[in-house]
Amino acid sequence: MRATDDHMENAGLAGSESVGYAAGRSQQRHTKDKVVTVRMTTDDAGDLAYVREQLGSGSGPEAVRETVRIAAAVLRGEQYQASRTRHDALRADVPEEVMVSVRGALQANADSHSDVAFQFQKIGNNVNQLARVANAGDRVPAEALAGMQRALERIESRLNRDAHRDGDRAAKMWRAL
Repeated sequence: MRATDDHMENAGLAGSESVGYAAGRSQQRHTKDKVVTVRMTTDDAGDLAYVREQLGSGSGPEAVRETVRIAAAVLRGEQYQASRTRHDALRADVPEEVMVSVRGALQANADSHSDVAFQFQKIGNNVNQLARVANAGDRVPAEALAGMQRALERIESRLNRDAHRDGDRAAKMWRAL
């Protein structure tokens, strides 16, 4: 494992202070701003895959973070509750109809954003066609440019509407939780 002295110091490994990931560790979302590079043998990578599977971690990095948390708790003699279990405990207090509503709202948001991305792609195709016309030495019709301007204004309006809608949905979800 390679880490700079700065990373080691921030992780509480260089000095006498520890990071403070005690049993009462904050439930706040922490920014992952420290990078640690690890080289593994094929066997180690297999072990990581096994740990990931056993922990139910979504990714290798999450399995490594969870393993570090487990090891730190064990070394401190603290009781440890897996991240996945903490999430399940939080979710258990939310009524199923609220979860269904939240899932539906998130899916609607995703569908809307996907549609806007498709519209941008279509406009990009039009821009490429107009660029070919201009590069061939022909005149680009003013109506074509005006049409693209209108399409971009519609998308801008939709994005503003969607942003307000998403903000309202997020506020409702937080109130429901």
